[in-house]
Amino acid sequence: MPIMDDSSFRLLAERALDLIFRYRVAPEPGFEYISPSATDLLGYTAAELEADPNLVLSIVTETHMEYMDRLGPEGWRTPYDVQIRRKDGSTIWIEQRLIPVFDDDGELIAIEGIARDVTGRKQAERRLEEKEQQLAEAQQLAHVGSWEWDIADSEVTWSDELFRIYGLVPGSVEVTYESYLARVHPDDRELAEANVGTAFERGQPFSSDYRIVRPDGEVRWLHSRGRLETDSLGDPVKMLGICLDITARKQAEEDRRRLQSVELQHRQAMEIHDGILQGLTVASMALALGDDAKTAEVLDATLATARGIVSSLLTAEGEQLAPEPGDLRRTVPAMHE
Repeated sequence: MPIMDDSSFRLLAERALDLIFRYRVAPEPGFEYISPSATDLLGYTAAELEADPNLVLSIVTETHMEYMDRLGPEGWRTPYDVQIRRKDGSTIWIEQRLIPVFDDDGELIAIEGIARDVTGRKQAERRLEEKEQQLAEAQQLAHVGSWEWDIADSEVTWSDELFRIYGLVPGSVEVTYESYLARVHPDDRELAEANVGTAFERGQPFSSDYRIVRPDGEVRWLHSRGRLETDSLGDPVKMLGICLDITARKQAEEDRRRLQSVELQHRQAMEIHDGILQGLTVASMALALGDDAKTAEVLDATLATARGIVSSLLTAEGEQLAPEPGDLRRTVPAMHE
């Protein structure tokens, strides 16, 4: 029985959030098919776009058309982001994936494609870039807190800025090594003590990042550097150093990790969509035409692609896995009540 007939594929395309289309290049340019999601994405209805092939020129910029010309048809296969103009004049970013279609003579006759709105991702990237730029400028202007520990007298001195970094009014509390450790995040105290211990044992400077907890409970990240000074006999005399609040940088790094995770999930979803769904569509068309040999060929290729995707998802870089039917079994039910 057919895996998916034409009506099923059309229903799937018309329910998809992504824009799916086929644009005829020759002999007469125009859309042969465009999914209803065009209205949400572009502001134009599918009927408007099919009736007026020139509308596409008001959506994409001349710069984009020149870029496509430079890439050439084979270069279109790689997904890329492009800014487009909607019917209401607003602009959005889309990720576009195009597949050129050639006739038997090698002439380009159509373009098939998928487009999705990635404006949110582009805005997140821009905010991240702005945050990183602001951080770079702030670091140039930032006041860095300094400290000094007189080991013989057990006296610790903080600069006014270091008090502020710790969320304290300058000079409001007496600072000791013990009170300093008490303000370090519990999970990082071992690291802070190790820094001091290493400096005493090896006489080497230290540099590390750790968290502190302010009186109001706020957690901040600090970058701390310190060094040990000794007398003529090599005995420790004092330790001194600086601290810089790097909370914004840590947050930017976390934002970037999250963004990279989202982009990885997006790429994996596109691989599954393009490698499997399109293969099943071609197989469905071949089956509808009664071409059993072509159907079997495409299904075998699609199965191989699916195995490759599963392998890439389950193995680390450099490893190989070729799962066969029955190799992977669920340990828990796929759905829960």
